[in-house]
Amino acid sequence: VRDEATLRPQAAAMVADHGAESWTGYMARMVKDFSPYVSEFRALETKAPAEDAPALARLTRHEECIIEFAQAELAGAPDSTAPIREYLEADEG
Repeated sequence: VRDEATLRPQAAAMVADHGAESWTGYMARMVKDFSPYVSEFRALETKAPAEDAPALARLTRHEECIIEFAQAELAGAPDSTAPIREYLEADEG
């Protein structure tokens, strides 16, 4: 766990890099930047011990949901948060 003194400058740098970005620009960047992680996470699922499979599948699904949300936002979908809500609700079930 990193402490606040470590994270604060990193967060400030991120805001400086993307603070003026539009919402649409941010959503487009999320789709572009996050998509490669899905294939990496799927590859991890095939290589990991069986006991790690559920956690890795959850990690992969998390990334997919964030991308689905961003794509829905870009498309102007009225319920763009549905993938995220469903992901969170599945965790509660």
